Amino acid sequence: DDDDDDDDSDDYDSDELEDEDLTGILPTREKASSRARGRARAGAFDDEYSDDDEEDDGGDRVPAAEAQIRKIILKRETLEKWVTEPYFEQCAPKCMVRIGIERNRETGENKYVVAEIVDVAEGKHGNYVLGEYSYGHHPQNKEPPKKTGKWLILRYGDASTDRAFSIDKVSNAEVTAGEYVKWCKKMEESGRRMPQLRDVAAAEENIKFASSYRYTSEDVQKMILKKREGRDGLAPNLAMEKETIRRLIARAKAEGDDEAVETLTARLEVVMETLTKQLDKGGRQATMANINKRNNQLNDANLSRIASEQIARAASGAPDKSADDPFSRRKTKAATYYTINRDAEAAAAAAAA
Repeated sequence: DDDDDDDDSDDYDSDELEDEDLTGILPTREKASSRARGRARAGAFDDEYSDDDEEDDGGDRVPAAEAQIRKIILKRETLEKWVTEPYFEQCAPKCMVRIGIERNRETGENKYVVAEIVDVAEGKHGNYVLGEYSYGHHPQNKEPPKKTGKWLILRYGDASTDRAFSIDKVSNAEVTAGEYVKWCKKMEESGRRMPQLRDVAAAEENIKFASSYRYTSEDVQKMILKKREGRDGLAPNLAMEKETIRRLIARAKAEGDDEAVETLTARLEVVMETLTKQLDKGGRQATMANINKRNNQLNDANLSRIASEQIARAASGAPDKSADDPFSRRKTKAATYYTINRDAEAAAAAAAA
């Protein structure tokens, strides 16, 4: 439940506060089809439109009803799904959230307000870990909670109240009637107009765009590069990348491309160094390497023992009893249908003679 969140948030004010070329495989980026989505990033309901805007009809300037405004209030679970998506920065602004701003020291209950998402900031306020309830993290999920550097720039009143909030401060519960009334009063005190029908339509179009988004080749390439940033640009399977680089080096040498050989060799050194560190550190790759090493040693020992036994038996003239062992390896020769048929015909011919 959101009311049990332990983390405090910033106050508003003292009053109411993996490398293939995928070009051509996936669709090209879909353009925003409306003027409303293009203006969504601006944030403030009354900053992008003026009363003499002749391009819009008068009907969409009607103030939106409470039920219509509630449709564009995003919950935390929605933002958690969007946070790593390529459309997050485009679709989140113009929507609204129920955000926790402080905790009542006497009752221990969180205080929530309705705020507008003005923008999404990344890399300016540091990274943070989404809560255990966030990002689909459940007790049975062994993966740790995800980290993100994306913050919501929220506005409660005029532009002077803009603050950065982490996504885990957003509520999953519905806005209460009292919170909605307080937000309406704050909008009036700040001299701002209430959202109009066109504002709600723009936000709803963003939500619809996010739900039907189609990934492009550019999106996939960016995801791959971002996943590699934490590994110095290396692929997840270093052993496979090592073999790939070796094949590329051999090809470059055959083609006489010295520059490519030099670049790939430097890359191979980085991969080998990373592999060595991982093996020294332990973990899954080190465990697998130790298992392979132990199995190779056992195979070598068994082969040496069997060879010694065969040599000793041949020297002593003792009969070979390996046939009595059902688990021993035996020398066999494959017999095809044609070989069997030929032998049968030869036997029949010999009998007839």
